[in-house]
Amino acid sequence: MKNYINICLVLLVLFIFSCTKDANVKIPNQKPIPVVGCFFKPGDTLISLQLSYSQPLYASSPVAKETNAFVKIEGPLDSKILTYNQSNEKYEVKINSNFFQFGQKYSLYIKLSNGAELSSESIVPNSLVSIKSVSTQSIQSNFGFVTYDMFVKFNDEPSLKNFYSLSYTELTKDTLTNDTVTNGTPFFSNLANDNNNDGGELTIKAFFYNNDGINFYGYKLALLNCSKDYYQYSESLNKYNSGSGSGNPFAEPSFIYSNIKNGLGIFAAYTQTNKIYKP
Repeated sequence: MKNYINICLVLLVLFIFSCTKDANVKIPNQKPIPVVGCFFKPGDTLISLQLSYSQPLYASSPVAKETNAFVKIEGPLDSKILTYNQSNEKYEVKINSNFFQFGQKYSLYIKLSNGAELSSESIVPNSLVSIKSVSTQSIQSNFGFVTYDMFVKFNDEPSLKNFYSLSYTELTKDTLTNDTVTNGTPFFSNLANDNNNDGGELTIKAFFYNNDGINFYGYKLALLNCSKDYYQYSESLNKYNSGSGSGNPFAEPSFIYSNIKNGLGIFAAYTQTNKIYKP
Protein backbone atom coordinates (compact mmCIF):
# COMPACT_ATOMS: atom_id res chain seq x y z
CA MET A 1 0.00 0.00 0.00
CA LYS A 2 2.85 2.35 0.89
CA ASN A 3 4.56 1.68 -2.43
CA TYR A 4 1.29 2.41 -4.23
CA ILE A 5 0.97 5.82 -2.53
CA ASN A 6 4.59 6.68 -3.37
CA ILE A 7 4.04 5.78 -7.03
CA CYS A 8 0.92 7.98 -7.13
CA LEU A 9 2.84 10.94 -5.68
CA VAL A 10 5.62 10.56 -8.23
CA LEU A 11 3.12 10.42 -11.09
CA LEU A 12 1.33 13.51 -9.73
CA VAL A 13 4.59 15.50 -9.61
CA LEU A 14 5.49 14.42 -13.14
CA PHE A 15 2.03 15.43 -14.36
CA ILE A 16 2.23 18.89 -12.77
CA PHE A 17 5.65 19.73 -14.19
CA SER A 18 4.80 18.31 -17.61
CA CYS A 19 1.92 20.82 -17.84
CA THR A 20 4.09 23.90 -17.29
CA LYS A 21 5.14 26.05 -20.23
CA ASP A 22 6.97 29.33 -20.47
CA ALA A 23 4.59 32.10 -21.52
CA ASN A 24 5.63 34.20 -24.47
CA VAL A 25 4.11 37.57 -23.57
CA LYS A 26 4.79 40.50 -25.84
CA ILE A 27 5.34 43.62 -23.75
CA PRO A 28 3.68 46.72 -25.28
CA ASN A 29 6.13 49.08 -26.94
CA GLN A 30 5.13 52.39 -25.39
CA LYS A 31 6.95 55.57 -26.29
CA PRO A 32 7.54 58.38 -23.76
CA ILE A 33 5.10 61.27 -24.10
CA PRO A 34 6.25 64.90 -23.64
CA VAL A 35 4.95 66.47 -20.43
CA VAL A 36 4.66 70.24 -19.84
CA GLY A 37 4.05 72.24 -16.67
CA CYS A 38 3.70 76.03 -16.60
CA PHE A 39 1.62 78.37 -14.43
CA PHE A 40 1.66 82.17 -14.75
CA LYS A 41 -0.02 85.32 -13.43
CA PRO A 42 0.08 89.11 -13.86
CA GLY A 43 3.07 90.64 -12.08
CA ASP A 44 5.42 87.72 -12.75
CA THR A 45 8.97 88.70 -13.70
CA LEU A 46 10.08 85.20 -14.64
CA ILE A 47 8.42 82.54 -16.80
CA SER A 48 9.43 79.03 -15.75
CA LEU A 49 8.36 75.94 -17.70
CA GLN A 50 9.01 72.28 -16.90
CA LEU A 51 9.47 70.05 -19.95
CA SER A 52 10.03 66.32 -19.52
CA TYR A 53 8.80 62.95 -20.74
CA SER A 54 6.45 60.40 -19.25
CA GLN A 55 7.88 57.12 -17.96
CA PRO A 56 6.37 54.16 -19.87
CA LEU A 57 5.01 51.42 -17.64
CA TYR A 58 7.45 48.74 -18.83
CA ALA A 59 10.46 50.98 -19.41
CA SER A 60 13.73 49.68 -17.97
CA SER A 61 15.90 52.75 -18.53
CA PRO A 62 15.54 56.42 -17.51
CA VAL A 63 13.81 58.73 -19.96
CA ALA A 64 16.12 61.11 -21.82
CA LYS A 65 15.94 64.82 -20.93
CA GLU A 66 14.75 67.41 -23.45
CA THR A 67 17.34 70.20 -23.38
CA ASN A 68 17.21 71.54 -26.94
CA ALA A 69 13.55 72.38 -27.49
CA PHE A 70 12.31 75.65 -28.97
CA VAL A 71 9.83 77.17 -26.49
CA LYS A 72 7.83 80.34 -27.12
CA ILE A 73 5.00 82.07 -25.26
CA GLU A 74 3.05 84.66 -27.23
CA GLY A 75 0.70 87.32 -25.91
CA PRO A 76 -1.39 90.07 -27.54
CA LEU A 77 1.50 92.55 -27.71
CA ASP A 78 4.74 90.58 -27.38
CA SER A 79 6.27 87.10 -27.38
CA LYS A 80 9.09 85.54 -25.37
CA ILE A 81 11.45 82.66 -26.15
CA LEU A 82 12.45 80.48 -23.19
CA THR A 83 15.89 78.87 -22.96
CA TYR A 84 17.00 75.83 -21.02
CA ASN A 85 18.50 76.45 -17.57
CA GLN A 86 20.93 73.64 -16.75
CA SER A 87 20.96 74.38 -13.01
CA ASN A 88 17.26 73.68 -12.40
CA GLU A 89 16.44 71.79 -15.64
CA LYS A 90 13.68 74.23 -16.63
CA TYR A 91 13.05 76.55 -19.56
CA GLU A 92 13.03 80.16 -18.39
CA VAL A 93 13.00 83.79 -19.46
CA LYS A 94 12.94 87.05 -17.50
CA ILE A 95 10.07 89.39 -18.35
CA ASN A 96 8.65 92.76 -17.39
CA SER A 97 5.98 92.65 -14.70
CA ASN A 98 3.36 93.89 -17.21
CA PHE A 99 3.88 91.09 -19.75
CA PHE A 100 0.88 89.10 -18.46
CA GLN A 101 -2.28 91.21 -18.65
CA PHE A 102 -5.70 90.64 -17.07
CA GLY A 103 -8.27 89.12 -19.42
CA GLN A 104 -5.77 88.34 -22.19
CA LYS A 105 -5.03 85.04 -23.96
CA TYR A 106 -1.52 83.60 -24.10
CA SER A 107 -0.35 80.83 -26.39
CA LEU A 108 2.41 78.27 -25.93
CA TYR A 109 4.37 76.72 -28.79
CA ILE A 110 7.06 74.06 -28.36
CA LYS A 111 9.12 72.30 -31.00
CA LEU A 112 11.02 69.33 -29.61
CA SER A 113 14.46 68.24 -30.77
CA ASN A 114 12.83 65.36 -32.68
CA GLY A 115 10.61 67.78 -34.64
CA ALA A 116 7.38 67.10 -32.73
CA GLU A 117 5.26 70.16 -32.02
CA LEU A 118 3.23 70.93 -28.87
CA SER A 119 0.84 73.78 -28.22
CA SER A 120 -1.61 75.17 -25.69
CA GLU A 121 -3.30 78.39 -24.60
CA SER A 122 -4.84 79.94 -21.50
CA ILE A 123 -6.70 83.13 -20.66
CA VAL A 124 -5.73 85.22 -17.63
CA PRO A 125 -8.78 85.90 -15.37
CA ASN A 126 -10.14 89.44 -15.48
CA SER A 127 -9.35 90.58 -11.95
CA LEU A 128 -7.93 90.07 -8.50
CA VAL A 129 -10.40 88.82 -5.89
CA SER A 130 -9.88 90.02 -2.33
CA ILE A 131 -10.40 87.93 0.79
CA LYS A 132 -13.39 89.36 2.69
CA SER A 133 -13.05 87.52 6.00
CA VAL A 134 -11.40 84.54 7.68
CA SER A 135 -12.83 82.57 10.60
CA THR A 136 -11.98 79.31 12.34
CA GLN A 137 -13.82 76.60 14.21
CA SER A 138 -11.99 74.29 16.61
CA ILE A 139 -12.59 70.53 16.57
CA GLN A 140 -11.61 68.38 19.57
CA SER A 141 -10.43 64.98 18.39
CA ASN A 142 -10.88 61.70 20.25
CA PHE A 143 -7.10 61.54 20.68
CA GLY A 144 -6.83 64.72 22.71
CA PHE A 145 -5.48 67.18 20.15
CA VAL A 146 -7.29 70.11 18.51
CA THR A 147 -7.74 70.71 14.80
CA TYR A 148 -9.33 73.66 13.06
CA ASP A 149 -11.59 74.30 10.11
CA MET A 150 -10.80 77.61 8.44
CA PHE A 151 -13.47 79.39 6.39
CA VAL A 152 -12.25 81.95 3.85
CA LYS A 153 -15.00 84.16 2.41
CA PHE A 154 -14.88 86.41 -0.66
CA ASN A 155 -17.22 88.00 -3.20
CA ASP A 156 -17.51 86.51 -6.66
CA GLU A 157 -17.00 88.75 -9.69
CA PRO A 158 -20.49 88.97 -11.29
CA SER A 159 -21.53 88.14 -14.85
CA LEU A 160 -18.52 85.89 -15.46
CA LYS A 161 -17.81 82.20 -15.05
CA ASN A 162 -15.19 82.10 -12.28
CA PHE A 163 -13.06 79.42 -10.64
CA TYR A 164 -11.12 79.68 -7.39
CA SER A 165 -8.49 77.91 -5.33
CA LEU A 166 -6.87 78.63 -1.96
CA SER A 167 -3.36 77.87 -0.77
CA TYR A 168 -1.92 78.57 2.67
CA THR A 169 1.62 78.48 4.02
CA GLU A 170 2.71 78.37 7.66
CA LEU A 171 4.66 81.43 8.86
CA THR A 172 7.22 81.57 11.66
CA LYS A 173 9.27 84.34 13.29
CA ASP A 174 13.03 84.26 12.96
CA THR A 175 14.30 84.58 16.55
CA LEU A 176 17.46 86.43 15.46
CA THR A 177 16.10 88.91 12.90
CA ASN A 178 12.41 88.93 13.93
CA ASP A 179 11.55 88.52 10.24
CA THR A 180 8.50 86.56 9.18
CA VAL A 181 9.51 83.55 7.11
CA THR A 182 7.61 80.76 5.39
CA ASN A 183 7.87 77.28 6.84
CA GLY A 184 7.51 74.44 4.31
CA THR A 185 5.56 74.24 1.09
CA PRO A 186 2.04 75.62 0.57
CA PHE A 187 -1.03 73.54 1.38
CA PHE A 188 -3.80 73.57 -1.22
CA SER A 189 -7.38 73.29 -0.02
CA ASN A 190 -10.69 72.73 -1.74
CA LEU A 191 -11.70 74.51 -4.91
CA ALA A 192 -14.74 76.66 -5.54
CA ASN A 193 -16.71 78.05 -8.47
CA ASP A 194 -19.68 80.36 -8.86
CA ASN A 195 -22.20 77.81 -10.11
CA ASN A 196 -25.67 78.91 -8.91
CA ASN A 197 -24.14 81.85 -7.01
CA ASP A 198 -22.95 84.34 -9.62
CA GLY A 199 -21.86 87.56 -7.94
CA GLY A 200 -22.59 86.20 -4.48
CA GLU A 201 -20.47 85.44 -1.44
CA LEU A 202 -18.38 82.27 -1.72
CA THR A 203 -16.54 80.26 0.94
CA ILE A 204 -13.55 77.93 0.68
CA LYS A 205 -12.96 75.63 3.62
CA ALA A 206 -9.42 74.75 4.73
CA PHE A 207 -8.02 72.61 7.53
CA PHE A 208 -5.02 72.91 9.85
CA TYR A 209 -3.68 71.53 13.11
CA ASN A 210 -3.29 73.56 16.27
CA ASN A 211 0.22 75.01 16.23
CA ASP A 212 1.48 76.35 19.55
CA GLY A 213 5.17 76.33 18.59
CA ILE A 214 7.23 79.11 20.12
CA ASN A 215 8.07 80.63 16.71
CA PHE A 216 4.67 80.15 15.06
CA TYR A 217 3.28 83.40 13.62
CA GLY A 218 0.30 82.53 11.43
CA TYR A 219 -0.58 81.62 7.85
CA LYS A 220 -0.07 83.30 4.51
CA LEU A 221 -3.28 82.81 2.53
CA ALA A 222 -3.29 83.04 -1.26
CA LEU A 223 -6.68 83.26 -2.98
CA LEU A 224 -6.37 82.30 -6.63
CA ASN A 225 -8.80 83.41 -9.31
CA CYS A 226 -8.08 80.59 -11.78
CA SER A 227 -8.49 80.00 -15.46
CA LYS A 228 -10.79 77.10 -16.31
CA ASP A 229 -7.76 74.99 -17.28
CA TYR A 230 -6.15 75.59 -13.88
CA TYR A 231 -9.37 74.61 -12.10
CA GLN A 232 -9.91 71.43 -14.11
CA TYR A 233 -6.30 70.37 -13.61
CA SER A 234 -6.47 70.99 -9.84
CA GLU A 235 -9.82 69.22 -9.56
CA SER A 236 -8.49 66.14 -11.37
CA LEU A 237 -5.34 66.19 -9.23
CA ASN A 238 -7.45 66.24 -6.04
CA LYS A 239 -9.46 63.26 -7.29
CA TYR A 240 -6.27 61.40 -8.14
CA ASN A 241 -4.68 62.06 -4.74
CA SER A 242 -7.80 60.86 -2.91
CA GLY A 243 -8.24 57.84 -5.19
CA SER A 244 -5.70 55.83 -7.16
CA GLY A 245 -2.87 58.18 -6.16
CA SER A 246 -3.46 57.61 -2.45
CA GLY A 247 -1.93 54.14 -2.54
CA ASN A 248 -5.27 52.34 -2.27
CA PRO A 249 -4.97 49.37 -4.68
CA PHE A 250 -8.77 49.11 -4.94
CA ALA A 251 -9.39 52.75 -5.88
CA GLU A 252 -10.78 53.40 -9.34
CA PRO A 253 -8.31 54.84 -11.88
CA SER A 254 -8.32 58.63 -12.06
CA PHE A 255 -6.85 60.62 -14.93
CA ILE A 256 -5.12 64.00 -14.70
CA TYR A 257 -6.57 66.77 -16.87
CA SER A 258 -4.29 68.03 -19.65
CA ASN A 259 -4.58 70.95 -22.09
CA ILE A 260 -1.36 70.27 -24.02
CA LYS A 261 -1.97 69.40 -27.68
CA ASN A 262 0.18 66.41 -28.76
CA GLY A 263 1.41 65.94 -25.21
CA LEU A 264 0.46 65.89 -21.54
CA GLY A 265 0.50 68.52 -18.81
CA ILE A 266 -0.86 71.95 -18.04
CA PHE A 267 -0.37 75.53 -19.23
CA ALA A 268 -2.61 77.75 -17.11
CA ALA A 269 -3.08 81.28 -15.84
CA TYR A 270 -4.37 82.69 -12.57
CA THR A 271 -4.42 85.84 -10.45
CA GLN A 272 -3.46 85.89 -6.78
CA THR A 273 -4.38 87.91 -3.69
CA ASN A 274 -2.46 87.37 -0.44
CA LYS A 275 -3.50 87.84 3.18
CA ILE A 276 -1.71 87.16 6.48
CA TYR A 277 -3.96 85.41 8.99
CA LYS A 278 -3.09 84.92 12.67
CA PRO A 279 -5.46 82.38 14.37
